[in-house]
Amino acid sequence: MKFAKNLFVSCFAMGIAQTALCILFAASAASAAESPVSLDLSSGDLTVTVPAGDVWVVSGLTANIDANLRKEGDGVLVMTNATYSASYSNLVVAAGLVEIDAEASFGKGNVTLASDGGLRIPKTITLNKTINITDSCTLDIPAGVTVTIRPNNFKYSGKTMTKTGSGTLKAQNYSSNPNFSGSGHWIIEKGMLSTGRESNTSSAFIWYEQDSSGVIVEVHEGATFSLTGAAPPGVLRGGTLTSDGSGYATGTGEVANPQIFSGNNSPDGAYLNGGVTVLLSLDGRPSRILGNFTHFSQQHAGETIVSVQEGAALDVYSTLSPRL
Repeated sequence: MKFAKNLFVSCFAMGIAQTALCILFAASAASAAESPVSLDLSSGDLTVTVPAGDVWVVSGLTANIDANLRKEGDGVLVMTNATYSASYSNLVVAAGLVEIDAEASFGKGNVTLASDGGLRIPKTITLNKTINITDSCTLDIPAGVTVTIRPNNFKYSGKTMTKTGSGTLKAQNYSSNPNFSGSGHWIIEKGMLSTGRESNTSSAFIWYEQDSSGVIVEVHEGATFSLTGAAPPGVLRGGTLTSDGSGYATGTGEVANPQIFSGNNSPDGAYLNGGVTVLLSLDGRPSRILGNFTHFSQQHAGETIVSVQEGAALDVYSTLSPRL
């Protein structure tokens, strides 16, 4: 039987027959499935298969800057607390998760997420690396962590991205790094997807007067989609769509910086260029729209349709504004 190194056995005799009783004590609560592994890329490309339920922690890596690393299996490969940017080329996550805590965990090349493969990021960081999504993928961000991505470096056209974990994924738009492009399906299982922006630039998804190019954002029970600017078509299943008009997500489900619409001032808030479909939540909670103002089809020729499934509920805490 294989035991972790931090286990020890204590044996003592008891009773007339002096029967030996052995008790296994754990020196710590570490999982026996967590194992160190050394990767050797000296011979070229390497595939690492981590079985479901296992966590393999990279304890050493023999470098080959021209070799690619491929992760298979439904388990987790941990590549943290080290710099590998000069150790290998491209990373392909074809199944399960690769855990990283800095861009230095990646090689010199790009990152590809394929066949439900994904990343777990337990530390607040900004990703400037190009991420190629060739199939459905997962981004797992634990509570208390914010991961910022550059929309134009996130290549996901036509694919499905699932956000798990209670942390925040922030799609920060910059004039030098424009919004997401192409169709796609975002599923926010937990936590928050936040879309910030620079002044006078578009939303991370679309300009407020544009269509959303086939993007759908689906928000599940207790999760939040917090946006500045235009919202693509949304699906709420017990989730919250919110905008405070300032570009900053409060993370509390409350609206910060409330604004008053008066005179010729244009109200700020969410632009619902696409429709909203409200589904029956799994735990009975209502879906919510929160914001200072919620605009229907802002400067767009279409219309905003809110469709509520029978038995579902939608709470609206926002001033509703017609198209301006």
